[in-house]
Amino acid sequence: MKEVKETLILIVEDDELSIDILAEYLRDLGFRVVTAENGMKGYIMAKDYSPDLILLDIMMPRMDGFSFLNKLTTLPKNMPVIMTTALSKKEDVTKALKLGATDYMIKPINFNTLKEKLNKHLGLSLPVEDSSKFMEIKVDIENNKVIAVKTKGYLTKEGLVDLKRKILDYAQTMFGGKAKVLFDLEDVQAETITSDTLDEIFDFYSEIKSISSMDVIILTTNSKIISQLKTHHLGKYFEVVNDKVLGINKLSK
Repeated sequence: MKEVKETLILIVEDDELSIDILAEYLRDLGFRVVTAENGMKGYIMAKDYSPDLILLDIMMPRMDGFSFLNKLTTLPKNMPVIMTTALSKKEDVTKALKLGATDYMIKPINFNTLKEKLNKHLGLSLPVEDSSKFMEIKVDIENNKVIAVKTKGYLTKEGLVDLKRKILDYAQTMFGGKAKVLFDLEDVQAETITSDTLDEIFDFYSEIKSISSMDVIILTTNSKIISQLKTHHLGKYFEVVNDKVLGINKLSK
């Protein structure tokens, strides 16, 4: 079994931002990484480099992921392939697996899940964190009835769904539905703030505004997170204060 620093991963992905984020994350873990922006180049690199694992998108120019899998069978080395794509239809998953894909991940990628799959298919022991342990709720009864939410390290959609239920319970039982919710993202890893995660925050905000008088504020000084929030398709509901604090303006019911 190879060590992480000896393991080469090929990323085949046409979205430049996705490549940058994924490659940086894997390199931070200690992996060697090479990238290709389309299926044809990816096939050539797979042939030349014989990577230990391939992360493969489906919708790409010149050669899509399905065609890539077909051609990959002509190479002598058996290389595990994890599909990373926005396509989530059952028939797409079935087709990819029949063509030789080893595993499948729906974008946006959950990095904890990715580490679990890398451990499984490469025989590694990368530490996998429980996203729920990075979230805690603090209730401040004296200061304007604020429900403070502190998140550390990772922020996932799954964690937010569970967090939403807990916050609503606190708001109704302790404050009669009149409270402020603070998402403190100061210590959150920027790459875990995805469009999917932001959508869940907005869904949460819309839901609580329909049943209570709560307000929601997002606090961060992380420039990467601020950039992602400002470019989100619902970014018009955000405001920046002193380039440090992002708050959500009130949404209409």
